[in-house]
Parts: sequence; C-alpha cells; structure tokens
Amino acid sequence: MFNASPKLNLILDIVEEAWLPISVSPGPRYDSCMITLGEQLYSVGGSRFAGDLTRTIYSYEFDRNLWKPITMPRRVVIYGAVTLKGLIYIVGMAELEPTPILVCQAYDPEEDDWFMLPPPNIYRRGFSVVVFHEQVFIVDGENDENYLRSVKMYDPLQNTWMTLPDLPYQYFFPKAVIVDDKIIVYENNNDDMRYYEVNPLVYWDQDSWLWRIIDKSSCLYCIRRYSFFLLDDYRFLNDITAKNRSPGINWERILPA
Repeated sequence: MFNASPKLNLILDIVEEAWLPISVSPGPRYDSCMITLGEQLYSVGGSRFAGDLTRTIYSYEFDRNLWKPITMPRRVVIYGAVTLKGLIYIVGMAELEPTPILVCQAYDPEEDDWFMLPPPNIYRRGFSVVVFHEQVFIVDGENDENYLRSVKMYDPLQNTWMTLPDLPYQYFFPKAVIVDDKIIVYENNNDDMRYYEVNPLVYWDQDSWLWRIIDKSSCLYCIRRYSFFLLDDYRFLNDITAKNRSPGINWERILPA
C-alpha cells in the first residue's frame, strides 16, 4: 500500500496477517506507477507538478529495505508503465522538443539495459496503459484539451503500433483494467468530484474487434469500486476462501452476477 500524502508505505504479510512498514522511495511520488516484475517491485514516474521530468526509476530491495535508483537514457515525463515478458515498458513525453511528442522505451532488468521503441503517432497525456494478450495498449487521453477516444496497440513481435477502433465515448479521467480476460474502460473520477455526465463503461471484444457497452445489470458495472490482484498459490486461495466462509461471517450480494 502506497500513500503519497503522509509518505507511508506498507506491505501486508499474508502469512502473519500483519502490516510491515517499508521505506518511501525518493523522488516525485504523486501519480507514480508501482509495478512488479518477477519478484521485484519498481516505482516509476510520478510528479510534484505538471511536466515533471525525470531520468530515474527505482527498484526495491526487500532484504535491505532500500530503493535502488535506475537511470534512464533520457529525461522524460512518465505517463505510464507496464511489464511484459521480462521488460518494463515506459511511455512519456520527450524533453526539450519543439512540439510535444511521446516516447516509448523499454528496460531489461536482467541485462540492465535500455532501448528505444517507436512511439505512438498521436501525442496525448492523461491516458491509461495496460497489457493485454501480450500487447501494450494506450487508451484514451487528452491532446491540447481535446479529449480523445482513440486506442493504440503495440505489438512487440512486429515492433509497431496499430490503431484500434475508437472508443464509443470520451472519458475525462480514463482508467483501463483487465478483468475476466477483458479490457474494461471507465471514468476514473470520484462521484463527489464529477461535474459532468459520466459515460457508461465499455469493454474490448477481442473476437469481434469492437468496443461494447457494459450493462448496468452486470457485476462488472461497478468495476471502479474494486481492486484486483492475482494469486499464484491456489492453496492459499483455498485457505482464504474457507476462512471467509466461517460461521459468523455474513456476505451480501450487491449486484447480480
């Protein structure tokens, strides 16, 4: 758990069922990306103010409770970061360009090596980045106060970006997550801060190559209220399930499945 305001980081020991404090990574903290690759934790990006450039990301050493700096080949404003097949993909804005352009670079922790990748051909910021079916997706975003509906997909095997069909709606604060083998896109802004009509959630239908609207009756309709994590130990999952079905613990279904 990472909280920038009080500068508090915690790790939950799922065996001991106890919270353990960890050191706070240096550098900008707001809107940073916390990602994992293998058994390694990384802190990527973040800012103190709009347009905050950086040449550093950080990896966490669990044994020593220390953050190790990793220097990038160029300074960028990091907008998003994901992991795929042993690499960290970072998308951001290049430094000192006459007009804003996106750059895409990848880091190989095994080789401690960076390499540049072709960037998307449309500049944007405020987008969401996800990995789906071993490809990198950039969803929505804003360009000179024009809110986009376009989606780009990067294929590492072809080393090219492909344009997908536009989203049916605009999102001012887009968020894309992977649930039930679907890319789900929604308005990631709190109810009490919304001063505009919120568009419905949509998901990517890979077979039909279309964006489809999620019906209000679906259990995925309130996806923005949840967080998701993967468990690779089925025995632990069985123990958690059994514990939460113990007598005295009551669950209430809030939406039909």
